[in-house]
Parts: sequence; structure tokens; C-alpha cells
Amino acid sequence: MINLRTMQVVIVAAMASWGIMDGIGNLIVYDTWVKIVAYVLTLEDTMVNGMPHPRAIHNPVLPHIGYAFIYLSKLVGGVFCVLGAIKMWKSRRDVAEVFNAAKEKFYMGIGFFLFMLIFGFVTLKGGMFNTGEMPSDFTLMVFDFVTLFLAMCGAATIFVSIPTNAPETR
Repeated sequence: MINLRTMQVVIVAAMASWGIMDGIGNLIVYDTWVKIVAYVLTLEDTMVNGMPHPRAIHNPVLPHIGYAFIYLSKLVGGVFCVLGAIKMWKSRRDVAEVFNAAKEKFYMGIGFFLFMLIFGFVTLKGGMFNTGEMPSDFTLMVFDFVTLFLAMCGAATIFVSIPTNAPETR
């Protein structure tokens, strides 16, 4: 029988699958996306008074570090969510304190996702590389994705945080 605890485990597993599948997907298309990170860092489409933007970064190593930050955050967050789903599934018939304590790994996974999104995209991309001009279509697409994923993380966290008092029946 499906109950709230089971659905919470399913949501945690869904977040785990997103992190792992998207992280692996990032590795599969590494060459393409690391070039996009390099493009963002160099601000190639941004001019200030007819000159390249002064915050442009042309270091060839930084795009690889930035991209590793993205896919490793997804993979690590996904692994924590897998561990959380397993622990929650095993404790679904236990008392509320045990089941709710099993959610800690999930929260760690969400923490990795949020850190990547907030620091990597909102702080760096949105702050450091925001020129104050109209964002490009690419930047708008990235922020649409970031907004969607932040909303997904928030909705999953709220749902999984709902206290459950009754253990799952056999």
C-alpha cells in the first residue's frame, strides 16, 4: 500500500535520479558544455564602451574547474539522495523519530544541489558576470533552468519534511 512515507521515498529517489543522470549527462557532452562555461567566463558577447568587459576571464583552466563544480555537485548530491532513499525505505516501518532521522542524507543531497545552483549560477553567473545589460537568450534559458531546479528542490524538501507519525503497515 502506498502511503506518505512511501511517496517521500519515491520523491527522494526521483531527486537522486535527476542528480545522477544529469551529472552523467554533463560528462557525456563534456566538450560542448565546457566551451559554454568558457564562453560565459570570457563574456565574449559583452562590450563596455566598445571594449571587452573588464571582468572577462580568459584562463583556460577555469572553465574545467567551473564545469567540474557543476557535474560533481549533481553527482554527489544524487549519491546522497540515493543513500537517503535507501535509509528511508529501510526505516519506513519504524517509529517517526527513526524515519525522520533517515531523511538526513536526502537533505545533504539537496544541500549540494542548492550550493551548486545558488553559488554557481546565482552568485557567480548572476552576480560576477552580470553586466547590467539585457541578458542574452542563453542566459535567460540558463536562469529558467536554475529557477525550475530551485523550485524542484524546494518542493521536494517541503514534501519530504512533512512529519509522518504512523509507520507503514505491512
